[in-house]
Amino acid sequence: MFVVGQYLPNPRQRFLRDRENPLELFSNVHFYRWYRFSKDTVVDLTNTLFANVAFKQDRNFALTPIQRVCVFLRFASFGSEQLIVGDTAQCSQPTVSRIVAEMSQCAANHVKDYVKFPTGEEAQQIQQGFFAIAGKYSSSIASLFKI
Repeated sequence: MFVVGQYLPNPRQRFLRDRENPLELFSNVHFYRWYRFSKDTVVDLTNTLFANVAFKQDRNFALTPIQRVCVFLRFASFGSEQLIVGDTAQCSQPTVSRIVAEMSQCAANHVKDYVKFPTGEEAQQIQQGFFAIAGKYSSSIASLFKI
């Protein structure tokens, strides 16, 4: 029962988890080994992917867009388990799962900006170059890829 003049207990304090920024944490060489991209490329990628995305930061321990991209790149580059990626990024496995799903969709939306498939004469030149390298095995490999 509330009595006038009585104070309500203080609401639960909010704790902010201090996750380190990978761009500041690692040297250029270590960052490249860890994420398979340079720092500049990751910043450009983050700006491109999150340009039109409404970023939710209403959660207690929200990750920044740079951290999200780094978690996704770590998962994608090594094919690690989500639990292991989460441990290295100081977040939970369900968080890694959500990040991988969101970032995969963002990357799929921009695939035409970053991936170029050869067509026409260029495709034939690549096929001939492949045959020169693979020799007698190229016909069996080509049948697998329907070249």
